[in-house]
Amino acid sequence: MFSFFKKKQPTIEFSCKEWAIRKYAPIQPASKFLPQEYRDLPAGKACPFDTFNEATILTLKMCPAVTNWLNAGYVIPAWADMEFIFTDTSFEFKTSNLDYQTKIHPEVQFLNMMDRFNFRQDVKIDSPWHIKTAPGYSMMWLPLWFHNSNYQAVPAVVDGDIVPNHNPINLMFHERKSTKIKMGDPLVQIIPFKRENITAVTREYSWQDQKRMQSIMGLNQLSKFGWRNYIKKKVNYKLDAKDTEIDD
Repeated sequence: MFSFFKKKQPTIEFSCKEWAIRKYAPIQPASKFLPQEYRDLPAGKACPFDTFNEATILTLKMCPAVTNWLNAGYVIPAWADMEFIFTDTSFEFKTSNLDYQTKIHPEVQFLNMMDRFNFRQDVKIDSPWHIKTAPGYSMMWLPLWFHNSNYQAVPAVVDGDIVPNHNPINLMFHERKSTKIKMGDPLVQIIPFKRENITAVTREYSWQDQKRMQSIMGLNQLSKFGWRNYIKKKVNYKLDAKDTEIDD
């Protein structure tokens, strides 16, 4: 029988064999991993167009673009406690889950591309998560900006509908110092997106462009504090966490 209520295929699927990881170190929307430094940041006490307050100080928290970034996609957290102990040439890796170990991409593969990192070897961590996307979708693997950690994920774009389901997590380290990552700490941010052919153009700025700018900037006259809601679109990154209970 034909159904008008055909179940929609998920855009992205994360699968893991380990029940304990699915239960206690789950993948969650990025909004669940806002950096503490951002949470502690005051928004500011006035609108930038409030001409009666010369002492206006607005912080990063008031930027719609940064808010969109921090809440976009999903985060893979550490599935176990990890520690990286560095030597002059390499490192020792300790973890509470011995099933998932590390390998490296040596410095010679990058030459001087990673010079801003003190430890210039890419550490590949075996991940328990297998990921695939719906047909036509890819995913951005992103470092966790605004998290003041010693490690940073290597950015990439992965075509999750055609590559193997399993991808390691690649980390670079800013300083050659012992680094502890606790279970649940964020490792990498993943944002799925639909692949499309993009066409761009460069041209002279026109009066229509100026009119558009003036019209949008006029929104601030509607509300001293809420006008930013008119220049950003909220995207919901939902997650259906299945198989987190042990069957009787």
